[in-house]
Amino acid sequence: MLRFLIGAVALLLVLQATSAAAVSPPYASAGAFASYTAQGGFIAYFSGVVGNITYSVAEVFGNGSMALHIFENITAGTDLNPFITTINVTDSVSNPAVFPAVPLSNLSTGHIRFQNVTASFLKNGTASVPAGTFQTIEFTGNGTGGDSVHIWFDRNTGLMVEENSGTSAVELESTNVAIAYGPPGGFNGELAYELVFVFAFVIGGGLFLYMRYYYTRSAQAKKDATNGRK
Repeated sequence: MLRFLIGAVALLLVLQATSAAAVSPPYASAGAFASYTAQGGFIAYFSGVVGNITYSVAEVFGNGSMALHIFENITAGTDLNPFITTINVTDSVSNPAVFPAVPLSNLSTGHIRFQNVTASFLKNGTASVPAGTFQTIEFTGNGTGGDSVHIWFDRNTGLMVEENSGTSAVELESTNVAIAYGPPGGFNGELAYELVFVFAFVIGGGLFLYMRYYYTRSAQAKKDATNGRK
């Protein structure tokens, strides 16, 4: 009888371990993908930097890793020639460094490390992107350059929905990992990234016009003073 009980307990433990191993993050399956639109505004490139990047899971291995296929199509308006790249890398399932997602267990801690950004929990909310409107968890931190970074993750899968830093933004365009609860909408607590670029360019243009006006007046004043002395 004792031997039977020991065997039953051992079998139960094995079944529990197998069940736990079978539960993997939603993104950790062959064919899972997430496509994003990226846009940035920089003084050197007034026409803007735009592009698309798609992450695809090619295969998931038994050792806790997965093979990723990354496709990038980036243009810089009329300033630079467009370039297209394809990259194949191996990433971790439990703690991905490349695939734009964070395991839900990590999000629940309130502090994460996501693609070189150390961020802390800010609030629960929603984010509206081209892929739809998602229920999100918002984190904020500082990038490598010291800029403030806001990141929105899907509350049900841990997939990154949006990342915004100054005049640069990345938004989810399509995916089979997370399901939107509604179509793309208007404002959802965060400023639409298009307006961020508009404001940046308006401010930059305003400063340019102000400096032009200032130096023109200064030059005219010097010219008038010179003519007055004559």
